Amino acid sequence: MYIFVSIASFPKRGDLTVKMIKLPFCKICLKTGLLCSACQEKIKKGLYKEKDLEISRRILEFAEKEKGLAEMEYKKSIERNGVLVLVFGRGSLNKLMSSRGIKLIKILEKEFKQEIRVIEEGNRQEIIRNLIPATIKSYNTIYYPGELTVLNIKIDPQGYKRIKSKKDAYESLIREIIGINYVQISA
Repeated sequence: MYIFVSIASFPKRGDLTVKMIKLPFCKICLKTGLLCSACQEKIKKGLYKEKDLEISRRILEFAEKEKGLAEMEYKKSIERNGVLVLVFGRGSLNKLMSSRGIKLIKILEKEFKQEIRVIEEGNRQEIIRNLIPATIKSYNTIYYPGELTVLNIKIDPQGYKRIKSKKDAYESLIREIIGINYVQISA
């Protein structure tokens, strides 16, 4: 009787790292289209919308084809007046500004037929700069008694003309994302 032994070298602990994309829904649920109870509960409670599910599905499909988008974290989407904002975790914006990431955003714009803005969680200044498609001259925050906070954003006149039709949408998005009572965008 012979015993065959296969000698294989296994990686030491910590050597094998799998770089994955983080999404708010289970990968199995996204691939099959059938939601588990945890994913159904997220939508039922209002933490996420059906659009978040579709965006997550598209991101997963694209990330499996294009391997350069690992270590990204999609958080949620916010929609106002034809503007769809995709919120990603810290460190994800660098991946999205690559040629593969830009290709993904263009695919999503074409599919959802909306202007898409991409922001990263974190710094208020970075969020505003990435959200408004114009040159920002200045912004200041005014704190009033009674927890009233006003954010004034001044942008260049040409940029103001460009976003004038969607100014209310941008103001509403900034209010929701940053958590400020009142936002005013002016030239």
